[in-house]
Amino acid sequence: MTATASEACARYLSKRGSVRRIAQAPFGLHRGLGESLSAFRDGAASFLDSMERQLQAIGLPRPLHFDIIESAFDDDSSGNAGQDAYAVADPYAEESETPASFVLFTAAFARDIFLAWDALLTRTELFRDVGNPDMEQPAAVLVAPGPADPIRAAYARDQALLTLEFALYHEFYHVASGHLEAIKQAGLEARLHAVTRSPEQVNLDARRYKVLELDADMMALRHLTTDVLAGRQLVSHGALETSSEGERFRHLGRSVTLLFRLIELWRRNEHIQYTAADFHPHPDVRDATLHAYLQLNADTDEARSLELAQAYARGQEDIIEALEAMNTLAPNFGIVEGLGQDLAARETEWLIPELNRIRKEGVCAQDFRRVAARRRQPQADEQAGS
Repeated sequence: MTATASEACARYLSKRGSVRRIAQAPFGLHRGLGESLSAFRDGAASFLDSMERQLQAIGLPRPLHFDIIESAFDDDSSGNAGQDAYAVADPYAEESETPASFVLFTAAFARDIFLAWDALLTRTELFRDVGNPDMEQPAAVLVAPGPADPIRAAYARDQALLTLEFALYHEFYHVASGHLEAIKQAGLEARLHAVTRSPEQVNLDARRYKVLELDADMMALRHLTTDVLAGRQLVSHGALETSSEGERFRHLGRSVTLLFRLIELWRRNEHIQYTAADFHPHPDVRDATLHAYLQLNADTDEARSLELAQAYARGQEDIIEALEAMNTLAPNFGIVEGLGQDLAARETEWLIPELNRIRKEGVCAQDFRRVAARRRQPQADEQAGS
């Protein structure tokens, strides 16, 4: 019998080691946040079901499955504490099966995003536009159980969910854009990591990998931009439901920028200095690339695109300023933030042209953009000839 995507994922995890089990609620969080993460898991599953049908419609059959797993894949040398997210091509599919792809978050990855937002909103001097910040702790208090103001507590939860939503879309577009096929080598599985890197990636050109990461970033932001403007939400977000469009993009800028900074902080368990050999772009490059994308593409109206991009940039600035003040969340952040910035600036000279090339041409034959373009071409030729 052909395995479902869920069954294929369980098979994959079993073969990867008995400790890698599907995580169960409350995921190490208190009840309210555990329920929110359960709602996110349900929303993510529905999203991938919808995307699977859309890919099938253009001739790309790809069974998809999302889940949260208890532990990270430990066959890398990072020393990472367990926070990671993965896009995986099933290497164990039977000949009779259409190979599935999985998007997996570790429980620590999801949990620590919630805890990070909780930590930020407990500080009275931060995000003073949200709720009643005077109910929160002064800067001298290092540890608090969570935001005291219920409005700020709800905002922290909603922003964590929005951060996870961007991460979900990012990993999905690694799958849909053919990135896993692009890195696959004979005899090895194809798996991309959000934080660390797998042995399968060791022989991959770091430059190539950085381009794939930026491509997934831009596709994820493109998807979220469409959703935000249309009022669609994977999981209910109170601030997005009541805010103006500009405010929504400020919230979005905060969520995405925090994710990039958290990933960089988690990666620095391995080394503190950003180098050309790193597989993930410097967070400054990711920030600048997405801001530039929004300036040109947030809306068909140029002036409106600039306005929304400016709001997004304010959200980016909010996070940078907050993390510089948050020694409890990011020890010595002000010191390590500057490391590697000169190299990152030089890397954009080749990163951006290469990113533009693959976005135009597609990554490989299995890139949904290339497949969709081939399907449109006969229609365009027919219209041109009529």
